[in-house]
Amino acid sequence: MIRLPPTNKKVSFKIDIYKANERKIILKAPRFSFDRKVLITETTHATMHYMILIQDLEEPISTLRFDIEPIACVDKPFQITGKICVPWVRGFERYKHLSHNTLDKSIYVNVPIPTPTGYNTSVNPVCLELFLDPPCRYKISYQLSIAGTASKIVQEFYHWLPAHLTSVLLIILKHEIVNFQNPRNSWFIKPYVAFFQYKSFYIITACRLLRKLLAPFEILPSAAISNYTIYILIVIHSTAIVVSILLVSIIWIMLVLYGNLLYKVASKLVGISMPLSNVLTQMVPALPLSFGIAFISIAYASCSGVALALASVFYFVTVQ
Repeated sequence: MIRLPPTNKKVSFKIDIYKANERKIILKAPRFSFDRKVLITETTHATMHYMILIQDLEEPISTLRFDIEPIACVDKPFQITGKICVPWVRGFERYKHLSHNTLDKSIYVNVPIPTPTGYNTSVNPVCLELFLDPPCRYKISYQLSIAGTASKIVQEFYHWLPAHLTSVLLIILKHEIVNFQNPRNSWFIKPYVAFFQYKSFYIITACRLLRKLLAPFEILPSAAISNYTIYILIVIHSTAIVVSILLVSIIWIMLVLYGNLLYKVASKLVGISMPLSNVLTQMVPALPLSFGIAFISIAYASCSGVALALASVFYFVTVQ
């Protein structure tokens, strides 16, 4: 039954008759691939409806972008409506409207919360219904959105970064302390050593498995129990490693370029107490190249180029 409002103008409507299976498309959400995949090369004329069932879309961080590009239109104005339904969230329905004036003709699909334990997305997947304007033919493609995924990670898991960054710095500190005990290894502390290690990933995996084992016994608080995969932990921990490398690189840049600041800090440390001055003096032979760079930077900032050359020669002759 179709109800038309009373009007004196000419009214026309179109009916799209099809089999339900012909307009139902099942796809699996990519996890690590950001390649663009064409779902429909060109829709037939007067097509009005498609139902896309998305399997394996289980994490809130994964965001799929569906690009709907009009290929040919009888009339320039057109309207596109997308309806997103997440079955494991009661009452969750989201609509997206596109038109010929919309600059970004894309529909972003993600889930607000992860799937419950034991939920099968192959049986009840996320549903995206497309209601198309019949005067146009469309090309439909999809891909894993880099911007959408990154923004969701930053929005929901940025508070995990300090803990992971602390663990990375502690592992690096342990590695440097062990090497510092050997005079051959302490000649120069390499800033990239111990960053690309794998022990922390083992620790993260073990902690996650331990949490899974303790969850049935209700030992952990309910806020600590979640269904996030280890993929998120790896992303956050890798980000912490990159941040730690940037921090060390900034320190080395300051060590090389900011000689005046180093001179002021060194004079303050030496002038505080005699024991601290003795400690710094004993560290010079243990880390010759590191202190050599610092001394050269100080000489370059406070003196001339000749003083820099003389200080460098004097320093390395003294060390040898």
